[in-house]
Amino acid sequence: MIRLFDEKWVSYKDEILELYFRGWFEYDNVIYHEVNSSIFSLFRNVNIGDLIKDFNGSFSFIIIKDDILTIIADRNRSYPVLYFIRDNKVVITDSISKYGKTTNAIFTPQDVMAEQYFASSYIFDKYTLFENVFSVQAGEIVFINKETNVFTSEVYFQWLPNMSIALEKRKLNVEAKLQDEIFLKTINRMIKSCPEVNNWIIPLSGGYDSRVIVNYLYKLGIKNVICYSYGVADNEQSQLSQQIAEALGYHWYFIDYEEWTNKLQKTSLLEDYIDYAFNGTSTAHLQDFPAVYALKQLNILQKGDVFVPGHTLDFITGGHLIESMEKIKSKNEAFPFLERHFSNLNYYSYNKTLRDHIAGIVKNIQIGNNQIPEYFNWKERQSKFIINSVRCYEFFGFEWRTPLWDKELTDYWIKIEFNFRMKRGVFIEVFKDFLVVDKLKNIPLYNDLVKYRKPSLKERMKSVIPTSMKTKLRRLGFKTSSYYKINEGLNLVYSDKDETIHDFVINHKFPCQMKSFIMRNYRNQEMRYFGINTITSILLLRKYYNKNNH
Repeated sequence: MIRLFDEKWVSYKDEILELYFRGWFEYDNVIYHEVNSSIFSLFRNVNIGDLIKDFNGSFSFIIIKDDILTIIADRNRSYPVLYFIRDNKVVITDSISKYGKTTNAIFTPQDVMAEQYFASSYIFDKYTLFENVFSVQAGEIVFINKETNVFTSEVYFQWLPNMSIALEKRKLNVEAKLQDEIFLKTINRMIKSCPEVNNWIIPLSGGYDSRVIVNYLYKLGIKNVICYSYGVADNEQSQLSQQIAEALGYHWYFIDYEEWTNKLQKTSLLEDYIDYAFNGTSTAHLQDFPAVYALKQLNILQKGDVFVPGHTLDFITGGHLIESMEKIKSKNEAFPFLERHFSNLNYYSYNKTLRDHIAGIVKNIQIGNNQIPEYFNWKERQSKFIINSVRCYEFFGFEWRTPLWDKELTDYWIKIEFNFRMKRGVFIEVFKDFLVVDKLKNIPLYNDLVKYRKPSLKERMKSVIPTSMKTKLRRLGFKTSSYYKINEGLNLVYSDKDETIHDFVINHKFPCQMKSFIMRNYRNQEMRYFGINTITSILLLRKYYNKNNH
């Protein structure tokens, strides 16, 4: 049974094959937007793994041929698809929440998955919050036998970066020519994928990644561009964003989060979006949400607009590398580099069952030991949290593109040696000296301003306070400001939640260990002073643990 709720899915069927498709892709220099006889013929008599590895774009496929159901995700799981057995029949859906509502199906949360979700903001591997419900992974093909209900899978892509050390220095002028050609083709490919676009909508920060996008839209002569920034008034990121947009002649808007989060809190949209973006595995990414809400309310956004966020250039160019990663010799040595992915409130250290569960997942990763941290980051955080943030645009009815995860671009960076990706070295030097257009050369990058800024006395004092002391202060109800993202204004999203954590969880169901941990360590802390992802995770878990009187 296939139950798809997003109206953008298209299908095609004949006596041999039935195919469902969402997204777009390029193959053999042809861009495809919908299922037609040309796409259909590609899948008839070929090895799907060999075929799909050459597709470039954002897509999901569901294919029915004979007794085999096949589900295909792109390299970063752009359009999540879930699968499970119900009443001895295979079910495939794009929304676990809507499927449950329309069929009265009851899904049982699993404690270890809930605890993992609480600790990390997403659920690892093929698992979801719910028992025996699974999600297709980035770069994966899942095969399901309809007669036996047996699941098997094949991986056609993995992020396996070059971790070697190059002895010879790369020539920056040569790399600049290569990168410029690839960026131009990447953005041009994006443009061709949206022949009926109204405006390109760019969430423009003061950093590198979104600047790359507007830089190349300008180089290609694209005029229909709207940029926006957000947060508290006069924040530094937004000031730089405005300078960039105005230098290129693009429209620019600022959304004041002090005004718009207050309006948003009076609606049910936030709760609806959290469930929509979750879909069994992910914490809703809220950074852009109030801004997109405001832009739509102000009628700045129109039908046919397409959002283009700067995901995930920082990752592929080496922004997440740590120097000692190159020397990892075993899985045990790799594990400490992964712990930052499940560090919310230090719950991971408290729960041995959770630690053993995660260790079991890592143990099954069969790649080079020093590749594990980046591989894990790609498969879990980048696909299930960063890329999944595009759900925000979909929620408000808009399409999106993520050109900085273009196949040609990632194929280039995956081959660059460790020491040249470290601290984004090759990328930063090349972009600043060779690729940026003249109009942007004198506009500083936020990353550089922060790098050379002397920390304040308050910041220096906070950095030396032991974690144990911070925990004790929180138990006493001390109002921490560590989650106040001044530029983004994210602390304002939940500023209306003035009840304590004790009030928030005391009369509701949660996994026992998790509830005990929260109550013991944070009972006097007001919800609005927690990290935004922690609050979002608790909201979601409270909903599903109390649903249907579970």
